[in-house]
Amino acid sequence: MPQIQINGETFDVFIVRNGDAAPVPIDLTVIPRTASATAAVTSATSSSTIVAANTDRKGLSIYNNSTALLYLSFANPATTANAFMVMQPQSLLMLDQQLIVTSAIYGIWSAANGTAQVTQFS
Repeated sequence: MPQIQINGETFDVFIVRNGDAAPVPIDLTVIPRTASATAAVTSATSSSTIVAANTDRKGLSIYNNSTALLYLSFANPATTANAFMVMQPQSLLMLDQQLIVTSAIYGIWSAANGTAQVTQFS
């Protein structure tokens, strides 16, 4: 299997092909990131800001440290109807440079117990 080195680390290279067997280009740009402190957002059955908008955001993790469902939304107020994702209890959402959003994310839990542990990378 072919390999490449980026910043001194070795990675296996996979060739992704489309239906015509033509290689599909993949961006392997490495963007250095620095993690900020993890913030705990207390769960609530009313809409809460999970993370504020941040145009410098390069990555984001949200951990539903609760026994309740967490509904995430780009709309404020968050509702179960406008959620773009439902996080199961004890689940983790990771957004990196390929999937990052810089807008605010709001949330509402099915029951108020626990927190969302939120870490931004810039």
